[in-house]
Amino acid sequence: MGKGVLDLQKPHGVIAISGNLKLGGQGPTMIRLFAREQIADTAHLSCLGPGPVTLDTQGHNETVATLTLATHTLLACGMSSVVHFAASTDRIWDAGKTLTITQYAKGITHIFFGNTGTGLTLLQINAIGFLNPKGKSAGVYRAALLSTGELIPSTQVTPVKIHFDVSAKAAASREKLYLVPGRKALVDSKTPLRSGTKIAFFGDSITWLGGYISRIQEALDLSATTSHLSVQLINRGINGGGVLSVRDGVTDSAFPGSSSQVAFAESIVQDAVDAAVIMIGINDLWWRNTTEADFEFALLDLIRSAHKTSTHVVLTTLLAHGELPSGANRDDAKIDRFCDIIRDVAKTERVTLVDIRRAAQAYWQNNNSVLRVDGSFDSRAEGLLTTDTVHPSIVGNALIADLVSNGIVRALSAARVAKP
Repeated sequence: MGKGVLDLQKPHGVIAISGNLKLGGQGPTMIRLFAREQIADTAHLSCLGPGPVTLDTQGHNETVATLTLATHTLLACGMSSVVHFAASTDRIWDAGKTLTITQYAKGITHIFFGNTGTGLTLLQINAIGFLNPKGKSAGVYRAALLSTGELIPSTQVTPVKIHFDVSAKAAASREKLYLVPGRKALVDSKTPLRSGTKIAFFGDSITWLGGYISRIQEALDLSATTSHLSVQLINRGINGGGVLSVRDGVTDSAFPGSSSQVAFAESIVQDAVDAAVIMIGINDLWWRNTTEADFEFALLDLIRSAHKTSTHVVLTTLLAHGELPSGANRDDAKIDRFCDIIRDVAKTERVTLVDIRRAAQAYWQNNNSVLRVDGSFDSRAEGLLTTDTVHPSIVGNALIADLVSNGIVRALSAARVAKP
C-alpha cells in the first residue's frame, strides 16, 4: 500500500487482509481498524516508508506475524486494545527508525512481541518508545520487554537540545499565535463588514488557488449576521506572480491558468475596494531573483497607491518553503529577511500586519517536532500546513483564513473608529 489511508472494517470472522502487508509511500500512510482481527495472524507487516506509517487500532485487538521497520512508525492503541506481533528478531529494523506507541494505558493496553522475553533484540527494544502513556508525566518513555513478551513503558527519555522551548507552558503561549478566531470575529454581531463592502486579495498562486478566500466566503455565507450582506471578495491572485507582477500587472502569468491582471493601482480603483489584502513574496525570493531593495520599493509603491484612494491595506508575511521547525529549510534565511521587510514596511506605512510566518513557525514548533525514543526530534518538510512545502493544505488554508480575517477586522474596525 502506498501513501494514504486504508480503513479495515470487515465483520468479525472475515479477514480483510489475508496476505503480507507492505506499507509505505512518499507521504504518510495509515491503516485504521474499525473492527477487531482484520489482518490474518500469519501476515507479516512491513513498514517501509519513506513516509511515516501509522497503525491505528482504535481500541480493537489485532494479531499479526512479524514486524519489519524501515521507517518511523506510530502504533495508536485506542487505550484498550491488545496487539500481538510474532517474535521479530529475524526482521530488519533500520537504524535510526523508531516505533512510537501512543494511547497506552497500563492494565488496559497490551502489546506483545512473541510470548517470551526474547521476541525482540536489544537494538529493537531501544527503537521503541511510548508517547504520553496514561498515568505518567507527558513525554516519551523507553520500552521494556517482560518475560511474557509484553512491552511496557520504563524510564522517561531526556530530549536532546533543541533551539526552542518544548515545555508545555511555551507550547501554550505559541498556540495563541495560530489559534486565532478570525473568521468567527469577522461574522459575529460586531463585524465591521457592511452591505457593499469589497475586499480584494492580491498575491501569487496561494491566493490565485483561492483556498483561504473560499474559507472566508464560507464563513460569511453560513453566518446569520453576514449571509444577507452583499460583501464581495475579489480574487486578484496571479499564478507564479511576484511583487512586480502585482504592482505593474501582467498580460500573461508565469504559469497557465491565470488571466491578465491590470496594475494594482488601477485594479483597486476599477473594483472600488474598501480593503486590499496583499500576500506576496515567495516567488520573488525563490526563483524570480527580486532583490530585497526592489521588493521593498515595490511594496511601498503598492501601499502608497492604496493610501491615495483611501483603500485599507492588510499586509501579510509569507508562509513557507518547507515546514521544518528548526530553520533547516532551504530558503528559511531569505524568507525571514523578506518577512522582516514586510514587517518594517507595515510599521512605517501604518497598515495592518498579519504575521502568517510567525504563526506558522509557532504551529510547526508545537505540531512538527515529534520526540523519538533516542531523544531526537523528527519533523516533516511538508504535509502539515502545506501540501508541497509552499501551497497551503486544508489546515494551512484554514489557518490563513483565520489570520487574514482577523487582519480584515482590525483594519476595517480601526477605520470606522477613526471616522469623525
